[in-house]
Amino acid sequence: MLRPFTILLLSSVLICAADKKTQREEFRMRATVQDFVALSNYSGSVVPVDVDPRFAVIMRVDSITPSLTKFASGATVTFAIHSPSRLFGAADAQGKPHDFVLRRETTGEKTRFLSLEVRR
Repeated sequence: MLRPFTILLLSSVLICAADKKTQREEFRMRATVQDFVALSNYSGSVVPVDVDPRFAVIMRVDSITPSLTKFASGATVTFAIHSPSRLFGAADAQGKPHDFVLRRETTGEKTRFLSLEVRR
């Protein structure tokens, strides 16, 4: 009796797993850095792109390919990052446009952004 139940349970788990395939996407974004704020002092909404976010980087999107509704040209977007130095290195980034790679992952109904990198 236990064996048919186990087979049924495993089958349902496999079917659910097959329905929730993971899709990863990469976006090329050009944006101008407007400001950096300690995340503890920032009260707006942020897009987390780091496992240990400590700063908010506020940017104006110049362009993004492929298009992404929330990141349309001219939009202001705030990302939660670990630190400006980790993202930009020693470069003075504020007030300057940069090219970025933004990665996101979609599994079933859940979407999350994985990383934000400066293209060098």
